[in-house]
Amino acid sequence: MGLVQLDGRAAALIGVIVVVEYVISMIRQWARLRHFKGPAIAGFSQIWLISRVGGGRDITRVGPNDLITSDPDLMKHMLNVRTRYKRSSWYDDMRLDPTKDNVLSQRNDDLHSSTRSKMAAAYSSKEVDNIETTVDENVERLLKLFDTEYIAKGRPFDFGYKAQYFTLDVISALAFGEAFRDLETDSDVNGCISAIEESMPTIIATTVMPWMIKLLQLPIFRSMLPSERDKVGVGKVMAIAKKVAAERFGPNPKHEVESEILMQILAGADTTATAIRATLLYIISNPRVVHAMRAEIDDAKPNLPVVTDAEARAMSYLQALIKEGLRIHPPVVGLMSKEVPRAGETVMGDPHHPTPHLEHRTSRSPLLLRYTAMGRHCLRYIRTNSTSLTEIPPRPDFTRIRRRHYRTSAPDGGIRGL
Repeated sequence: MGLVQLDGRAAALIGVIVVVEYVISMIRQWARLRHFKGPAIAGFSQIWLISRVGGGRDITRVGPNDLITSDPDLMKHMLNVRTRYKRSSWYDDMRLDPTKDNVLSQRNDDLHSSTRSKMAAAYSSKEVDNIETTVDENVERLLKLFDTEYIAKGRPFDFGYKAQYFTLDVISALAFGEAFRDLETDSDVNGCISAIEESMPTIIATTVMPWMIKLLQLPIFRSMLPSERDKVGVGKVMAIAKKVAAERFGPNPKHEVESEILMQILAGADTTATAIRATLLYIISNPRVVHAMRAEIDDAKPNLPVVTDAEARAMSYLQALIKEGLRIHPPVVGLMSKEVPRAGETVMGDPHHPTPHLEHRTSRSPLLLRYTAMGRHCLRYIRTNSTSLTEIPPRPDFTRIRRRHYRTSAPDGGIRGL
C-alpha cells in the first residue's frame, strides 16, 4: 500500500515538474519579443495566423518567434545581395513534392545559388525559342474560344478558369514543347487546376506550422503524402512531371528535374493567371481606367489581333497598369520569412535576439494604402498636370514611388526561388 502511495506521489511530482517547465518555457518564449505589439495569442502560438495576419504597424509580432514588416528599407536590408538573413523553415513547405527540394524550397545557400544559375537563362527567355510566337498563338486560341463558344452563342463564362487554361498552355508549350490543350478543349485536361485548388490552401496553411510537414514525412504518415500513383490532385501532376522528365532525359532523370517541372506547373501557371485575373478585374471595375486604356490603344494603333511585345512596351499607360496590378495584388502568397542572423539584429532601435523569423509584406499595408487607387497611381507615371489630379502633388516623389513598388525578394531582381 505504501509503495502504491509512493508511486502516485512520484507520478504527481513528475507531472507538476513537466507543467512548471512548460509554463516557464512559454513565458520565456513570450518575453523574447514582448516589446513588439501584436495579438496577445501571438506570443504563445502561430495557429491564429492560418486565418488572419495582424497589421497596422511597420513591424508586428505574428507568432512566438515571428515578426512581419511592411517597411521597404528593412525589406531591402533583408533581401540585398550580401544579406546575412537566411531562408526560414517556411520554405520547407514549398516542396510541392514533399520528398524533393526545388529552387523555391531549397534552403542551402550554395545549392540554391547553383540551381538558380542553371535555370537563369531559361527563365529569362534567353534559351527559349519563339517565346513571343508561342504566347501570341495561345492568345489567339483564347480569343477564338471566347468568340466561337461564348460570345457567338450568348453564353456567360468564368474568365478565372480561362486565364488558367491560357497560362498552363503557354507554360507547357514553352517548357515541354507541347501545350496541354486546355484552351483547345476548354477544360482542365490534366487536372492541374483542381490540384492547385485542392493543395495550395493546405500548403500555405502548413507553412505557418513547419513541424507539420516534418510530422507527415515520418514513415507512419508517409501514405498520406501525394504520390505519382494518385488519380487526382498533386499526385497526378507529379506523374505528369515524371512523364515529361522521362521523355526529355530518359527513364531515370535526376529527381531535381521532376521537382522543377512540378513547380513550373503548379506554382508558375497559377501565379501568372492570378496576376492576369486581378489586374484585369481592377481595370474593368474602373470606367475611367477603361476609357484611358482604350484611348491609348486608339492612339497607338497596335497590330491586330494580338499586340506585339515591342508595341506593348511602348504603351506607357498599359505598362503602368501592369505594374500597378502587380503592386495592388501580388500574385505570390505566403510569408516567405527569413531568419534573423545568429548575431541578432537591431531594427528601428529594437535589438532582436538571434533567429526570430521576419516576414516581408508588400500589399495593402498602411505604408502603401494611400496609393492603391488603380488609375490614379498609374497616371503618375506619365502625366502630372491633369486637372483631375489636383489632390496629387504636382512633382511626385518618384523615389518614394519606386520604394512602394519594391515587390521582389530576389536580389538580382528576378523571381526564381524567391
